[in-house]
Amino acid sequence: MHYLSTFVSGCEQEVVNFLRQDVRDVKIIKIMDGAVLYNTDKDITTIQNIRYFNNSFIVLKTFRNISGGNRIIINNMISELVNDFSNIKLPKCNIKIFKLFTSVENKLISHGGKLTSQLIDKIKTLTKKQYDNLRADTEFWLIYRSEQIGFFMLRITENKKKLMRGELRPEIANILCRLSNPKEDDVFCDPFCGSGSIPLERSKMCGYRGIFALDNDADVISSLKEKTKKIKNSKFQKSFFIKKQDFFHNSFDDNFLDVVVSDPPWGYFQKIDNNFYDLLFAELARILKPGGRLVLLTALKDKMQNNFQNFKLHKHYDILLSGQKAGIFVFKKI
Repeated sequence: MHYLSTFVSGCEQEVVNFLRQDVRDVKIIKIMDGAVLYNTDKDITTIQNIRYFNNSFIVLKTFRNISGGNRIIINNMISELVNDFSNIKLPKCNIKIFKLFTSVENKLISHGGKLTSQLIDKIKTLTKKQYDNLRADTEFWLIYRSEQIGFFMLRITENKKKLMRGELRPEIANILCRLSNPKEDDVFCDPFCGSGSIPLERSKMCGYRGIFALDNDADVISSLKEKTKKIKNSKFQKSFFIKKQDFFHNSFDDNFLDVVVSDPPWGYFQKIDNNFYDLLFAELARILKPGGRLVLLTALKDKMQNNFQNFKLHKHYDILLSGQKAGIFVFKKI
């Protein structure tokens, strides 16, 4: 089965490596900006459960060499699809009511007219279900990308829950944790945990000796504690520690932590001192073990170019996050 999955732009090679590790029979067809096209015999549920993807789709038809303005591109794709619809095969899936999206280079394009009606009728005949934009539980997508390739697809992932202000998307948190090379004997910490996206994501991966979630905001710590009370797992409850604490006045012993993964303050939404990152790395040098791993997400990419004592920059990824240019930086303590 052909799938297309999307993820944060800038992490293409790492995400493809993750996919090869997690889906052993995968065949990569094409790597694109923030997306990968691939084949696998694994069932749909396996793909739906991959946490570093934003969204995943079953590819029903591929289009190439289509040119023109946005609306012309969409009309040409619809025309080609309608004329070749007998070759469209749907897997077994639970569809009740469907809707149709059309998009060119990540911009939604309004659709209508006779051609669109013909396509909707074809989908209704194939699925034996109704079309309703307001009540739909299933989405068909007709998209054309900047790589000059188009797809007719069935979305298999659900709409993401609405995030709180400043809350990190779980798929980004997953990538950050994966880049830390998680191990079962790790003592892990997020010193600026906020809503807890990063430490909670780490808890869903392989085992760990302990996870520490720190923040100096009493409200977010209280909210995170309430959230974790609902998790029915005795090991989690015994080894996931949530503390209201200023990281720069923490109680950790020297060389205590194996891994730190965090999205520290950028200085955009809250004021930080000019020497914030110098102080951060000085404290991290104290509490991380030699060989300890550090993964940071920040838009202050110039700050990461400093030669921080005791740390070596291992990898760096330029990404786009909620319209902001940012970077993921992977360090190792030396």
